[in-house]
Amino acid sequence: MELRERVVEVEKVVHRPATTAASIDRVLDDDQALQKLLNTLRHRIKEGTYRPGGDRNMTWVLRRLTAPVADLLAQIHSSAGTTAYIDPAQAVQAVLGSPRSCRAVLEGLDTMARSGELDGGQHTATLTALDRLVAHTRQQSR
Repeated sequence: MELRERVVEVEKVVHRPATTAASIDRVLDDDQALQKLLNTLRHRIKEGTYRPGGDRNMTWVLRRLTAPVADLLAQIHSSAGTTAYIDPAQAVQAVLGSPRSCRAVLEGLDTMARSGELDGGQHTATLTALDRLVAHTRQQSR
């Protein structure tokens, strides 16, 4: 009886799960994949089937998405040299849904007031609304 040893080398491809960042980069580098992602997200939000983590309360998710999506659209239009239509009512709701946006608006008003840009002529209604906000805030703090 004779024993022979046979060594066979086999190359095996091991697929490691891609990191989230690598997956995002892959989608961003592929125009068709990016278009499919955006269309799918638009469709799921419109149909009410977008439920990250199975959460049934979409209000907070949509509020969190509103500002980044609005920024993205503004950047797209800026790069293309076009102007995006912004519905004032939707813009107000987007700002009011974000404490950071509310703070940015108030800080912007403060900057305008300090520089003299917030005069009584063009901004009379704004100053009236600001007076009401300050009065209401003072009443609540008592």
